[in-house]
Amino acid sequence: MNRDIWKTRMTTQEIEELPCPNCNSTKLNIESEASYTYEQREPKSRKRLITKGAKFLVAGILKCNKCFWRITFNGFSEEKFFVYSDVTSFNKEFMEMEYEFRSLHPNLRIFKIKKEYPESVVNELDLSFNIFFSDLKSAANRLRNAIEHLLNEIKSPKKFKTKKGKFIAFPNLHQRIENYKNKKNKKIGELLMANKIIGNEGSHIGHLTKSDLLDAYEIIEEALKILYDKKSKRIKNMAKQIASQNKVRSKIKK
Repeated sequence: MNRDIWKTRMTTQEIEELPCPNCNSTKLNIESEASYTYEQREPKSRKRLITKGAKFLVAGILKCNKCFWRITFNGFSEEKFFVYSDVTSFNKEFMEMEYEFRSLHPNLRIFKIKKEYPESVVNELDLSFNIFFSDLKSAANRLRNAIEHLLNEIKSPKKFKTKKGKFIAFPNLHQRIENYKNKKNKKIGELLMANKIIGNEGSHIGHLTKSDLLDAYEIIEEALKILYDKKSKRIKNMAKQIASQNKVRSKIKK
């Protein structure tokens, strides 16, 4: 996963770095768009009447130049003006558009989904990816649901045995993960606990940053790699830091 490409605002060149949800290649470009001024709802074709730096409501289509997959999008765009000088020109002005997505269909995938990953987990991940650009907290909650599905897939017990010999359900996700971490797999348990903390933040009053959510995506990707692929020490350490401090990284003092 390349977290650096998932920006709030993107130029057309930066959009080309996003992975196609069908073939995973970085060949996306804007095939067509329709824009209207944010304040007056005038067609963009009349932008000569608009002041520099105008904002637009925009809808359009992204196309993958490798597999020809198409993705509809809507959001905002804004004119950005720059001035530069070189040996042939002095203070030459040029304009570039920046795009701020609100929704895309089908959704982009923040990290590569492999065919080995369980369908129930992938479905929740796609629901999270789908609202990544519009609702960070809801996206974090969907990621929390993905953790529960992953626990089911790896046969993590849903119940524990009391001293009286009765089996009762774990009262919450935290205790279920703790049980799995202590009795089954400490590494996976730490990764899932870190994601649970970030997912819970999406349910509370407060501020969840895009960086926090990208942490969660990296962590669950690492858990899936360990279970279905390979390991990464950096992601495990990040998850351990979040779990030990019981906080998202943006709230941990450095």
